[in-house]
Amino acid sequence: MTARRKRGISFEQLSGFARTLPGLEEGFSYGTPAFRVRKKFLGRQLDAGESFVIRLSFEMRDDLVASDPKAFVVTPHYEGSPMLVVRLAEVDRGLLEDLLVTGWKMLASKGQLAEWEG
Repeated sequence: MTARRKRGISFEQLSGFARTLPGLEEGFSYGTPAFRVRKKFLGRQLDAGESFVIRLSFEMRDDLVASDPKAFVVTPHYEGSPMLVVRLAEVDRGLLEDLLVTGWKMLASKGQLAEWEG
């Protein structure tokens, strides 16, 4: 029997995990809490904390939407950019944490990467 992973994470839980990433900057974007790395946008809260938008590659974004459309969506606003909307109540917590690390790695400096892996 395979153990089922727990779905759902709050924005507060995600923020707590995000703070472990070297060089992550917290601020605001369009009036909502947001994360940046080296002044580059990584993600932000949407829909009063119900969703989170994260910057990934187009390929990864499209693969995630195809694999779990209940948790992942691309709204018309984000179609032309590598942004993925994540429904926090529907996503596997570990998967979203992994995606946050993946997005962070795309923006982090070599020193920040070494600090994370060290």
